[in-house]
Parts: sequence; C-alpha cells; structure tokens
Amino acid sequence: CSHGSTTAKQPFSYMTTLRDQWLSYMTGAEARSERAAGDSCYLPELCVMAFTGTDAREFLQGYLTCDTETLTADWQQTFALCNLKGRVLANGWCASPSDDTVEIIVHESLTSMLAEFFKPYLMFAKTELTSRANDALVFGADGPRVSVHSELDSARAAWNPDAKPGTWQANLIESGICLVTAATSASFLPQMLGLEEIGAVSFDKGCYLGQEVVARAQHRGTVKRRLQRLRWQGGEPPAGATLRAADGRTAGTLINAASNGAALGVVANDASYPLQERDTVLTQAG
Repeated sequence: CSHGSTTAKQPFSYMTTLRDQWLSYMTGAEARSERAAGDSCYLPELCVMAFTGTDAREFLQGYLTCDTETLTADWQQTFALCNLKGRVLANGWCASPSDDTVEIIVHESLTSMLAEFFKPYLMFAKTELTSRANDALVFGADGPRVSVHSELDSARAAWNPDAKPGTWQANLIESGICLVTAATSASFLPQMLGLEEIGAVSFDKGCYLGQEVVARAQHRGTVKRRLQRLRWQGGEPPAGATLRAADGRTAGTLINAASNGAALGVVANDASYPLQERDTVLTQAG
C-alpha cells in the first residue's frame, strides 16, 4: 500500500483518520453530487469509547447503572456512570459489538475525564479503555436513535445531508432524554435526570458505584428536583446555566437546549414559572 496512492473514488491517504476522511467527504464534490441515501445526521459532539478485554462486561457491571450482562451488538442500552455520591458523571448509550468489547457513546467533552476516572480501576482489570474519536463516527436518526460507523462507505450510506443535528437534538429533548456534558457532570442523581424512566438504571442487578445512594433515592427518599421539558425565548441558554425564579432565587439548572426553543432542565418541584437565565425566559413545555 503506497502512502500517496489515491483513486477518484477513494481520494484519502490511509494515514488520515476516519474523522478526517469524513469531514473531507462532507465538503467535497462527491457528496454534493450524490443523492441522499440515509436518514441520519452526523453528530460530531458524540464520541465512542471502547472497553476491550476478557472481563469487559464484568468490569463495567460494577460501574454502569445498566445491566451489562444483557448487552448485545444489535441493541443499544441507555446507561449512566455515577460517582460514590450517586451523582451522574456521564450518560449515553452502550452496546457490545463482540464478546470482549463494550462501547459507550458519550458527549465528547467528557472523554478526558472518563479516561482519568477509569485509569486506577483498570490497573486491576483485564480490560483496556481507548477513545475511538478518530475512527468511529456517531450518527443520529429518528427515535431518537444513534448508530456507530467505522467505515467511510457505511457512513456515506447512513448520512442524509438534509437531516440536521438540531432536529435530532430537539427530538431527544421532546423524548425527555438528556445528555450530561462537562458543564453538568457530577451534579445530579439519575432520578433527577429522569434516567430511571428511560431504562438507564437497573434496580435488579448487583452493586455498582453509587448504587446505595441511587437505590435509597428510588425506594426511600423524595427527589426534590426533577427533569422538566421547557421552552425558551431569547438567547439559547448554555448547558449548566442557572435558572432563576421571578424573585431571583435559584430554581434549577439547564441541561440541554435545542435551536428550535426546546430545552431540558433540572428544576425544583415547587418552582414557579416562568424561569429566567439572563435575558432568556423559560416556561414549562405543554
């Protein structure tokens, strides 16, 4: 294989990453001339991290809130990773493309933190953690669903240039599914984010990091702040922004927002609306 060899249909050096190839393809003449084939949009803000080893599933069973023993290649499971205090460090989707591999899909702002978090625990496991930021592309479609593509041809078949990431994000919000980012990591219990309602938390599996706190909140406690669907008017509020009531008191935190005016926030159960984030007004979604 020659470093400089190219063809009209494959104009990329094998030394470039898949992400580089994809970005080049998206802006190239070939992409503009092809008719849309898929129904998916490219989501560069999402990243795949792979746990590979003979005990990958067993290792993650002690950390993720979902039951990793039930993972398959064909079924993506929502999950959360908590700290000792039961606060969600990251959440997203996971699957097991092979017996010795578990892949998680998270917001890209969390990847460095997750690598550092797992580093001491992996020293005693037969599992390795690698980021697939450069050789795996994440796409979003209706549902909302996500898919992972490791080859350029596969990504091309899935991509619809008319499908917009903002629409996928709005669908995610309308479905009540939030995504933790660096701005909101380690701040909320899974129940505050509604993760138990979308099947991201198994209350039947064994122990995992933060499980005692999560179980107590589910069976004995009262969660005083919960995820709410909101509508915003004004400037798009950033993740992690403080939401205030009319009297200026803190009422919640903005988790995700979409360009169409939809948003998700963790809001006090007794909060009075509308809420405000600087010049942005937020009301409860119908």
